[in-house]
Amino acid sequence: MAFRAKQGMFNGGYPRLGYDIDYENKCHAVNESEVPLSKEVFETYLNKGSLNETEKLLIQLAELRFLITAK
Repeated sequence: MAFRAKQGMFNGGYPRLGYDIDYENKCHAVNESEVPLSKEVFETYLNKGSLNETEKLLIQLAELRFLITAK
């Protein structure tokens, strides 16, 4: 299992945000539709420097986006 991880191969579980599982090649593949969200989360964390503050801001953004699209 450690060897597979070092080779970047899939070892089971759920893929992280921004990735899907490429079952044919047994590795992770970039999910292009999730890339903008993944970058936003990462950049927010870098700017805030806190997971709690990042979570609060992302929840507020999600609520705002929901309100805008619900109209």
